[in-house]
Amino acid sequence: EVVSIETDYQRIDIYDVIDPRDGDINSYLKSLNDDESYESQNADLFRPNRKVFLDGVLQSTSFGDEAYHEALVHPAMFAHANPKRVAIIGGGEGATLREVLRHKSLEHVKMIEIDDVMVAVSDQNLPQWNDCSDIIGSTRSCFEDLRADVRLEDALEFFLDNFYNEGDEEDSEDEDEIDPFDVIIMDALDPQDNIPFADALYNNIKFLTSLYNGLEQDGILVLQLGDSPYYDDASDEDTNHKNRALITQAIDKVGFNSIHLYEESHCGFGDPWSYLVACKDSSCRRRWYASNAEIELAIHEKMLRTYSGSPPLKYFDGATMQSYQVPHSAFERVFCRKENAPIECSYLQGLKPTMPNAPSTTFNVGTSKTSPRGFGLFAKERIPKGSMIMQEKSAHPIHFSPSSRSLLDAFYKHDPIAAKNAEPVLTYMTEHGFENTLYGGHGYDVDSSIATFISHGCDGSFNINADPSVKITENTADPDNPPVFQYAKGQSKTCFNPVIDRHLPHLVGGLDVALRDIEAGEEILDNYLTLVSSKADWKDLVRRLKEECKSM
Repeated sequence: EVVSIETDYQRIDIYDVIDPRDGDINSYLKSLNDDESYESQNADLFRPNRKVFLDGVLQSTSFGDEAYHEALVHPAMFAHANPKRVAIIGGGEGATLREVLRHKSLEHVKMIEIDDVMVAVSDQNLPQWNDCSDIIGSTRSCFEDLRADVRLEDALEFFLDNFYNEGDEEDSEDEDEIDPFDVIIMDALDPQDNIPFADALYNNIKFLTSLYNGLEQDGILVLQLGDSPYYDDASDEDTNHKNRALITQAIDKVGFNSIHLYEESHCGFGDPWSYLVACKDSSCRRRWYASNAEIELAIHEKMLRTYSGSPPLKYFDGATMQSYQVPHSAFERVFCRKENAPIECSYLQGLKPTMPNAPSTTFNVGTSKTSPRGFGLFAKERIPKGSMIMQEKSAHPIHFSPSSRSLLDAFYKHDPIAAKNAEPVLTYMTEHGFENTLYGGHGYDVDSSIATFISHGCDGSFNINADPSVKITENTADPDNPPVFQYAKGQSKTCFNPVIDRHLPHLVGGLDVALRDIEAGEEILDNYLTLVSSKADWKDLVRRLKEECKSM
């Protein structure tokens, strides 16, 4: 036992533990000697695992410290373009603060911890958690860094007092008004903890609204959601994870525009640990779905160096971030077990062998009288109504990410030689593909199969589409008011939906079905109006389709 103390808020127990499955006391004692033994030369391999318990619940371990806190902090920090002001709710051990202080852009971080004894005990007994001595420009104790404002008060009251108002702006004015934050990190109780304060944090729409208001317009909220579900678990609503279900629903309700669920399995809790990032502005998707190379470059450019010369991060890197971009399948299965599950649970989980599908061998390319390109796609045999259209190919489009498109545009504009080489690629991308913003920014996807030859059906003559309810045509469309299509390529109506997040390539690649029986020899026609991804694109698309259809 390292320390055991009862505070006004909780019981703190800290132990050094040697698990007999991983080591033994004799090896640890040998590691303390100053000799040539293997143990003493590799002392870190034999040290005990320091464990922190609050009210008997494991909160952190020295073996899992970096993995847990890097996963909590850095995905959100790198998803923001330039995080200068950060708030931490809880985090009394100091490790969340330590990771935030690694960022060059940081100007101010406010750590709000209700238990002053927890901070004092951590400062004395958890040096690994709050040691910033190796970060260039910081201090020995992270709590003493000049960029840090450690406030020993109730974070719930802090945000409600400063950022929750019910429309009375005059009464809310205060000469000590707190500026909004770029990132808010909620490192408090686990949502499954069966205590009243957990409900106050996770089942409190006023508190969540105050967090939303406490963010800048491009602000990001991140919180830990406890142990990850298993594939055979019931829905969160029906288990002790009900607070996780409630807060994800509330985050959607208060106005966040992009929500991302991920997990880390090296935290030392036995089970993988889950986290949630919520962005007020969907532009964060551009950085959330950054490539491995882009993330590695951002780490190099945005992280403070260390005095020792060692890498600032142990677990988080580009490959790790890419693993966070797609939720685990268990999140999808548990999400779809809830009552009144979203419709995506029935159609967006990949190719269903039980559902009729017209494979690519059902079609051929021929001369078209309706396409301005002069060719189109035709059915070689009868296709029954409701059949999927080449779903075996739908998840394999040629993907031009927003960064790839930006590079192509830059080459085209600034390098004449590169422009000559890039022009055919740009033409192929824009004329055969469709624009989408699902990955943030403006990307393009081109069908990699003969589906790329499908033309637009003028005046409502389309016979396939992802949304059978769509009746709009280029003649009835209002160029200034784009509708929201249920299954449109390039957009999504829902915010929190791990099914969509897990199947973005399938969503982008197409979910087209035959709207009626299609006879052999008939041309396959889609409704290009459902390929829209922005208001500006909509207006241009309506104009272009009207012109093309008039010329037919």
